[in-house]
Amino acid sequence: MNRHRPFLLLNATILVAVLTGCANFEAAKEFAKQGDDITTAVNAEIAFVTKGCAESVAMYRSLQADPTFTGPLDKACEAHDKALGELAASTLDLFGKYNKALAAIAEDKNYDLSASFKSTADRLKALKDKSGSIIKGEDVDVALKAANLLSDIILRVVRARELKQLVAAGDINWTAVMSPLKTYFGPHADNMQVVPSPYEISIRANDSPLEAAVAMARSVSGPKLMGDGPGCVVPSNRTEAFEIRCETMWARQLSYQVAQKRKALEDRLPNPSKPTEPAPTAKKIHEAIDAWVAAHAVLREEISKPGATQVWAALQQLRGRVDELDEALKARE
Repeated sequence: MNRHRPFLLLNATILVAVLTGCANFEAAKEFAKQGDDITTAVNAEIAFVTKGCAESVAMYRSLQADPTFTGPLDKACEAHDKALGELAASTLDLFGKYNKALAAIAEDKNYDLSASFKSTADRLKALKDKSGSIIKGEDVDVALKAANLLSDIILRVVRARELKQLVAAGDINWTAVMSPLKTYFGPHADNMQVVPSPYEISIRANDSPLEAAVAMARSVSGPKLMGDGPGCVVPSNRTEAFEIRCETMWARQLSYQVAQKRKALEDRLPNPSKPTEPAPTAKKIHEAIDAWVAAHAVLREEISKPGATQVWAALQQLRGRVDELDEALKARE
């Protein structure tokens, strides 16, 4: 995603919108786009964690020379507070569909998402019967109520083409709806109970076999004369001139891959001196969501005003947070 456009472009859009008397629709489209960018970024981050977990499990099994080996790493990747993970995914799904519906109405497209909202509601209903130490019934109820309400509203909006009706959306408490998604990524102002977060558990599961992999790879090499043996590479940090620990090419390559992977994980783990605070990357996700909720509150109040200057100020804040999120998540490889 390339969102690093100067604010001059945004300001030009504002001017055109104001002059044409359509600031409400232009603001809604810009708002929906930023929300869609958040959805895309967070979905990609979850996919990154999931893929990394699977790769770490495969690496560990390869080192054990047993493709069926299961251990603590498998459990961390598979179960990390699964109920909360499913609720977070459902919340993100609901959030994404809402932004798509908002954009469609603003652009006057006949885009009926009522059935899609209903399917999200069905997923949330299934979660109500699950128990867990983190997930709370009231969290599910809030999201379920929002999904059902949006399903009903979108039918009327598609027929009436009234943007304000969708933005008002029955006064949905988006702070409460988005709370489980934020909780998944770490403690935040509305919920400080989950330490470590499921996201942190997954990242640590990604990180845990890496050093073991390098150590095991190096163990196949022993002390040899410098340059002795096929595929032997002299370590750059050698301390002795005559007898050193030679590394096979495989061990050197694996060490490099592990270093690159750990670099991508650095900002995804909390500061050891501040264990109750979210990791820098998780914090950017929190801030982007908070900026969206704040902008939505302004949009709800100002949507019918042609100038809507407060909406555009809020959108400028939102775009800044989304750009920061994009920057924080770029190191995925």
